Amino acid sequence: MSNKWAKCKAHFPRKTFEHTEVNPDSGALNIKKGESMLNTVTAEVTYLIRSNTDVTSLLSGTAIKAVVAYVSDYISKPALKTYLIFEAVKSVFDRNSEMLGDH
Repeated sequence: MSNKWAKCKAHFPRKTFEHTEVNPDSGALNIKKGESMLNTVTAEVTYLIRSNTDVTSLLSGTAIKAVVAYVSDYISKPALKTYLIFEAVKSVFDRNSEMLGDH
């Protein structure tokens, strides 16, 4: 977690909060967090979608653009060509023809 400046790039450990509260100086919402070395995890969202979640508030245009770029890159990955899939299946059959009953 350290780099050449002896600081974690992800800013760990993070502040912990015993209760969810609003910071009176900045107006920021500090969600209850008991573990300083874990991302912000929302138990309710984890329960509803039945998987691990990392919940982040996207309040800046830069953060939103980064998420949109990431999702766009992910969903527009080129698919594997069909003929390559069939070649892989054929090579498995060819290598294992004895087990399949083709002597």
